[in-house]
Amino acid sequence: MIQKVKCHCDKELELDIPEMIDLDSKADLVSTITSGQFLASICGFCGATVRPECQLELRWSRFERPIWLVPEMDRALVLHGKADAPKSHEILVGYAELIERVNVLRSDLDPKTIEVIKYYLQSKAEETDTDGEITVLFGGLDTNRLQFRVSGYKSGETGLLHITMEKYLEIKADFKRLSLTEPFKMIFSGGYQSIRKAAVLET
Repeated sequence: MIQKVKCHCDKELELDIPEMIDLDSKADLVSTITSGQFLASICGFCGATVRPECQLELRWSRFERPIWLVPEMDRALVLHGKADAPKSHEILVGYAELIERVNVLRSDLDPKTIEVIKYYLQSKAEETDTDGEITVLFGGLDTNRLQFRVSGYKSGETGLLHITMEKYLEIKADFKRLSLTEPFKMIFSGGYQSIRKAAVLET
């Protein structure tokens, strides 16, 4: 499909984007995601990097089910259950969530357990920064620890938090019980299974 993308220089580019991308089809596709170069193009007028903001289906042998990638600008629709996505697919919103998911799976970790840990880390960060809009994303493995990147502090600062592998395994073993309690029961329902839904529950 042809997707029109407007660059920061106000020039409009036409990009040919497949409606479905199989990450197993080319060896370098996964690495382009983790490097932030997935679907990136260079503006021929100013040299800036541009990426399309469109809905896209992704398949990969490591995904539990196909992914329906939704643009960041449509996050509110997703959070209120109004996204136009196939019922059989899991929804991710924005490139950052796609990068995170690929990093989690490449690290042989469980995405749902990671969401639980992110919820606890975000709740802790919000206790000390009540006016910020805290976001927590998995950043990778650091020896025997899981690394999480925290942003959205009112001060503009970002931070790194670490969780031991032992703690991760402890939470993973307790996931079945946790998933039956709120807010996790709500978080892990439907096509979009993210702690970002907890903010809707609280309003």
